[in-house]
Amino acid sequence: MEKFLYLSLIFSIFLTNQVAAQLNPVNPVAGGGKVRGTLIDQNSRQPVGYANIIMLPIADTSQIAGGAMTDDRGNFLVDNLPYGRFIAKVSLVGYKSKRLPVIALTPENPEARLGTITFAASSARLQEVQVQGERPTVAYGLDRKVVNVAKDLTSIAGTATDVMKNVPSVTVDADGGISMRGSSNLRILIDGRPTGMVADNQAQILEQIPASSIESVEIITNPSSKFDAEGEGGIINIILKKEKNQGFNGLASVNVGTNNRYNASVGGNYRYRKWNIFGNYDFRKDNRNGYGNQERYTTFEGRTTLLDQDEEETRNFTNNVIKLGTDFSLTNTQTLSASWQYRNRLSKENEEVINRLFSPIQSLQEQYSRNNIENDRSHNSEYTLGYRKTFAKKGRELTADLIYSTATGGENQNFTQRYLVSAETRTPVLERSNTDETNSQLTAQIDYSDPIGEDGRFDAGYKSIISTRDDDYRFEGLNSLTGLWENNPGISNNFIFDQQVHALYATYGNKFNKTSYQLGSRLEYTGNKGVQKALNITAPDTSYLNFFPSVFITQEINKDNQLQVSYSRRINRPGMWDLNPFVDVSDPLNPRGGNPALRPEFSNAFELSQIHYGKNNSGLNTTLFYRKTTDVIQRYRQIIDSVTTFNTDINLASRQAFGLEFIATKNLTRNWKLNGTASAFRNILNGTNEGTNIDNRNFSWTARLNSNLTFWKGLDLQVAANYRSPVLLPQGTMSAIFFTEMALKKDVLNKKGTISFRLNDIFNTMEFNFSQAGENFNSESYRKRQSRIAFIGFSYRFGSTPGQQNRDRNRRNQDNDSDDTNAPELD
Repeated sequence: MEKFLYLSLIFSIFLTNQVAAQLNPVNPVAGGGKVRGTLIDQNSRQPVGYANIIMLPIADTSQIAGGAMTDDRGNFLVDNLPYGRFIAKVSLVGYKSKRLPVIALTPENPEARLGTITFAASSARLQEVQVQGERPTVAYGLDRKVVNVAKDLTSIAGTATDVMKNVPSVTVDADGGISMRGSSNLRILIDGRPTGMVADNQAQILEQIPASSIESVEIITNPSSKFDAEGEGGIINIILKKEKNQGFNGLASVNVGTNNRYNASVGGNYRYRKWNIFGNYDFRKDNRNGYGNQERYTTFEGRTTLLDQDEEETRNFTNNVIKLGTDFSLTNTQTLSASWQYRNRLSKENEEVINRLFSPIQSLQEQYSRNNIENDRSHNSEYTLGYRKTFAKKGRELTADLIYSTATGGENQNFTQRYLVSAETRTPVLERSNTDETNSQLTAQIDYSDPIGEDGRFDAGYKSIISTRDDDYRFEGLNSLTGLWENNPGISNNFIFDQQVHALYATYGNKFNKTSYQLGSRLEYTGNKGVQKALNITAPDTSYLNFFPSVFITQEINKDNQLQVSYSRRINRPGMWDLNPFVDVSDPLNPRGGNPALRPEFSNAFELSQIHYGKNNSGLNTTLFYRKTTDVIQRYRQIIDSVTTFNTDINLASRQAFGLEFIATKNLTRNWKLNGTASAFRNILNGTNEGTNIDNRNFSWTARLNSNLTFWKGLDLQVAANYRSPVLLPQGTMSAIFFTEMALKKDVLNKKGTISFRLNDIFNTMEFNFSQAGENFNSESYRKRQSRIAFIGFSYRFGSTPGQQNRDRNRRNQDNDSDDTNAPELD
């Protein structure tokens, strides 16, 4: 820890000097100069929004005197400029960069009105998308893919989990778990921040985010040093929708689905001058039924027995999510934001398992049922405070964020075990458990970003995550003689887990001719402390300091092709339940326990990508990837006796994954768009555990095809097909999965309302089959949950109309209409 603090001090001194130097630019005196204008597309004559305008002094064009971004009507205003002579540079992905004639600002003529400026689109950057005013399905950055999911119809009325099913590189399992390229060790962010909902797992968090609130998803398969090093598989950053127009705006929706499924949401914001106030509420009720079977042959002391298990479950839950917040512009360069979010989840699950035990001669020895009724509750609150400071130099900014989240809740379970066939008379077994959870997490982060010259950028920052989890588990059995509930101290569990992660990072990027690059380094200190109070075990404190470099290089081959290469180092830390030595016996024949001796796993990842921009809004991205992980954490099954297997986590020697991925988009016609993804990869898993060699090799692939068609008065139809080949497990494989989805959408009421219909798993083919084998055992199992689900919904947008917003914006941007109207057009 002392070493880390020493290095932190050195880094902080360096960062402070850098910030101080950058806060005193070459031209520190800001004058009253202003430059305004309107940017339009040269061909369509439509406004071009979100383009960058930077002002370069004639005396030194390596410096940036100021800049701005066009709004959605193409208008821009660059103010606080010193007096002098400038060149204005206009740039936007999808367009050819443009330099405007020399602009002179003096005390006598402090403002330049450039009028209407035409901007020529480039075929190398999806020209047709920009002309039509639509965003591409997938856009590419130096270190990420940005997937536009706002128009994904198959996730209508769904959650973020449904959105993920149609995102390239991502797969979703039977429990809603997310993986990328075969790895489930990944990090999920919301608007670039950790979710903070420490009591919930990732699947539960995604189930509580309405699909209608998501604008885009950033897939970062090889993250730079700017991001947390946690997550071998990479990072998924969910970008939520934000209303940028002035006045009051909102959206309300309601959806009804099969099997008594309902969800509704309402949200809005009010933006006026320096204030933006927003809030939303989401309600969701869902019911899922499922069933499964397992046949397991076990050889113990020379005898082979068969355990046959049939399982049926019903599950229902309700979610309530409330979010309130505000943004306030302290000055033209400083913004303060604050928000509060509350999530409540109540669920009930009824599970019935029939167990049949057969002797070596296949005769039924014993049969009993075990019923588990589980009630789960969670209450989460998250408080965020953010600060953003921009400077006269375009692109330079300082941000600070503070996030505090708390979670309370738990679950209670009631077990009833009844013997149907037995060699001796047995009374029913009644057991119950109760879990109380109290968790908190504090995240503090500060980031500084500064452009250097025209294309360079330096970023640096510090981040701390401090979390505490306290889980108290009590297990009781009913004494059939006394009729009293008695605590079972051998099963009851109280585990307290504290973790701190402190990090420093710095990245630098620039461009030389047609080559762009970014170099980064990150230093992370991790400290863990665990106490198992029920077993009176204090796990030894563990701490480690690790270095995580990253490298990204992009080479522009020609106007239609780019080549990218990248490298990063990642970590996957064992979680609370991975380290907890407590043994969960809710299923006595398949108990599970943690492993306090687990070590973190480390991975080195390499990628080589080629991006081709074709005509008519087509494109192809091909990526070759390789990842090697050491000290791999994997679930492992051990034989205890003839009917019982124990499940835990162990560190294996290594895992290698390498493969090829394709992402293609094509507009067949103006109204018919296709996009598809395919990924093929090979996993090699090897190691040794208690003298047993593990060597598992598997080739698997995934494919997804989306068809979007607009016909008959704007009716939109989307059909999607998904396939995943068999997947490698530590001791076996999971079989292939195939399913299809479709959705319809029609705008009504002058495009303020939308009617939608969605059908998941049209042919009811989504099921999960597993085949596993190990020393002295082999098993076949399958699980099926209700997946063919239909939804019909209606949404309505209300508030300021686009026409009103445009007129208001024009009035703000024009002191006198005649000046801009009569200004010449710059070509």
